[in-house]
Formats: sequence, C-alpha cells, structure tokens
Amino acid sequence: MPRWATGNQHETIHRIMIDQLKQLIADDTAPVTTQWLLQMRDQYPYCPLPMLVFLKRNGVDRNEDLLARLAVAWPDRKSLALQLGVGVEGFDRFYPEDPRAVTPETEETIDRFLDNYGNSSPKEIEALNAAIFNPMPDYADILAAQERRAGAARTEADDEQTRLIDRFIAENQEREQAVATAPAQQHVEESERAEIAHVAIDEPVETDDSMLSESLAKMYIRRHKYSQALEIIENISLKFPEKSIYFADQIRFLKKLVLIEEKKQQKL
Repeated sequence: MPRWATGNQHETIHRIMIDQLKQLIADDTAPVTTQWLLQMRDQYPYCPLPMLVFLKRNGVDRNEDLLARLAVAWPDRKSLALQLGVGVEGFDRFYPEDPRAVTPETEETIDRFLDNYGNSSPKEIEALNAAIFNPMPDYADILAAQERRAGAARTEADDEQTRLIDRFIAENQEREQAVATAPAQQHVEESERAEIAHVAIDEPVETDDSMLSESLAKMYIRRHKYSQALEIIENISLKFPEKSIYFADQIRFLKKLVLIEEKKQQKL
C-alpha cells in the first residue's frame, strides 16, 4: 500500500484486499498471482491465510520457501496438511523433533523383563521383587535392611519356613472369622454400666494389613510359589480397593510368572 495514501484511501484499499481474499476463498477456481500474494503479505505480514490460498491454487512442489514460512506460522500441522492435501510427514523438517522418550507399555516391560531374567539366582529373585513391588517400599524391605545391617543369617529350613507361613495365614483367617461371627452385644449389669460410663474410651486405630500381607507374598516369591503370592496380592486388592491401581501391574506380572512355571512343570 502506498505510504502517501490518506486515511480514507487506506480504508478503501483495505476493504478491497479483504474482499479479494474472500472471493478467492469462495471460488477455488480463481487464479492467485504472486503479485497479489506479495501485496497481501506487505499489508498483513502476520496473516498466514494469503499464503495458504496461494499454495492451494499453485501447489507446494515449486514453493518450498513459502511452505516453510506457512508451516512456521500455522499452529497445527495436521490441519495444514488437510488444507493443502499433502501428508503430514512432509512438514516434519519445519518443526523441531519431539525430545520426549517413548515410554514402553506395562505389558511390553513385563515381557522384556521375563525374557531377560529366566533363571532362579538370588539376584534375579531380588530383581523380581523390585519389579513387582517397587516403587512403594513395604514392611519386608524394612526388615530386610535391618537384617543386613545386623548381619543375621537365615537358618530356618525351607520346609519349616513354609509351614510357619501357612500357619500364620491360617491363624489370620481364623481370627478374622472369629471377629466376624462374634456377638454384637453382651449383657452388662447396671453397676458395670455405671462404671464403664466414667471410663474414657480411646478411639480405635485402623491397621493396614496390606503391608504384612505383601511381606508374605515376597516370601512366596523367593520360594517360587507364585500362585500363593498371586492369591495374596489379589486378596489385598479386593480388601483395599483404593490401592487396586497399584496392585494391577503386580497381579499381571505374577500371572505371567505362574504361566511360565506351569509350562516348566509340563516339560518335566
């Protein structure tokens, strides 16, 4: 636009150019010249629409520089590709590469781990525990750290350890059944009721049995008893639904280990 143009002339030229742009957008058969594009770019240097109209009419093959300008100014490469009728990969060179690393899915991570760790060495058992129970530490981790610092060695036989674990689980189940079947109320004499009324009662403290149960599951994993460990983790997930998301990957991992053990037994 001429710099000597008056205010009214400026408004008139502006209206004419906008009308031309609207007509070109409405009529996709009308030719778009380079002269018109240069005029529009001088008048509206930050508007990418004239460049889009020009490329839609004249193609992108011989207008790489203009395409680069438009790619930088256009906010969405997918919509730009749709407008120009070209593949979105054609704009990759105009945009910086995405620095974010691709995170493998849980299933892929589990399969890769099992492919790399297929033996039963102590290091691999420790790696299994870390893969299943991390990142949340539990009671077993604390006990293990204390035992290492104290230098205590485990002397119990394998069969004895299994028997103690099974007895502990059985006693826990009996205790839970006893609590569930206990009578809700008992008869209290008047004198005892009056005495009880003056005694302060502490609020009950809720305990989280999931920590101890996870310790048992770890013991079973060390002994390659994955079915028992899976049963414990599934019970914890049902008992504590607020932690079900945390236990989902553990359950999936243990199920794969159970299947692997079953296949090994079938080959024997």
